[in-house]
Amino acid sequence: MNSWERLSLAPHKALVARPGHEAREELRLWSAAPRLGGCTRGEWRSTLERDDAVLRESLPVHISTSAVVFCREPDTGTCEALLLWHLKALEWVYPGGHADGDWNFLRSALREVQEETSLQDVFWLHTRAGVPPGVPAAVQRIGVGEHAHFDAVFYLECRPESKLKVITDAHESGAFQWWKWKSQDAAALPLATRWALEMLESLPLQTETQGVAF
Repeated sequence: MNSWERLSLAPHKALVARPGHEAREELRLWSAAPRLGGCTRGEWRSTLERDDAVLRESLPVHISTSAVVFCREPDTGTCEALLLWHLKALEWVYPGGHADGDWNFLRSALREVQEETSLQDVFWLHTRAGVPPGVPAAVQRIGVGEHAHFDAVFYLECRPESKLKVITDAHESGAFQWWKWKSQDAAALPLATRWALEMLESLPLQTETQGVAF
């Protein structure tokens, strides 16, 4: 069992509740993820070693936390991903934002989802067999000096009845949509969303999830 698999099996509620300095030790395992988007394992590892990496003032690279939120139709298994239209970046993105000093990335990602979408009833998908916790990804940002976010992207799921409960933050998102997985749409999706949709479509239809809360 490699370090990434050990993280996948860690109790999710315990991870959410852990103090930041303890959660940080778990985060070193992210450098062992099977897929990384736009950054190398060495870059991720060295960023996690920096005490100021979770502060937005830390340039040219700091850590952000995000979540690809999915809804899966129980009858067909069709997956849809929640995407938000980012008013500054002018592109479709998944919910996320700065860690703002919190080394507990799962807690930070859940907070961003709730702030940006109002969704409360979500599940961490790694509780399903064969689903990793998420994916590390690098995202270039242009703003206060050109800089990059090293993004800890978690895979979360919401129930079908929760799809109608999305309320976006009008200051950041101009619109939202539930994006169905179609091969012709793949190029328009964020990389972490594309990878997750590919993986989810291959899962057995009947699996069990457990809720996350903080």
